[in-house]
Amino acid sequence: MNIKKELEVISRTGKIIVGFRQSYLSTLNGKSKLVLLAKNCPPNIEKRIYMASKMVGVPMVKIELSSNEIGYILGKPFRVSTLSVLDPGSSNILEEVALEVE
Repeated sequence: MNIKKELEVISRTGKIIVGFRQSYLSTLNGKSKLVLLAKNCPPNIEKRIYMASKMVGVPMVKIELSSNEIGYILGKPFRVSTLSVLDPGSSNILEEVALEVE
């Protein structure tokens, strides 16, 4: 899966939320379809997101990109260690993640 390409597509055609607090709340409220974590995401944040995603049944994936790289790909002027996909838009990321989980 080319995560960089998928993130670019989502940022143009879909809807995402960045940041721990917003991602955590959208996951608990059942709005998230997928949660992505940077490879350098702090362990305490990773643990809380993991528990929330397991409770609600939302897939959570730790990707091989740093928070700096994710921020750059999304066109944000800051690091992004946690992001939540609300609407994948034209991206195939949900299907790709489903195939990886199986």
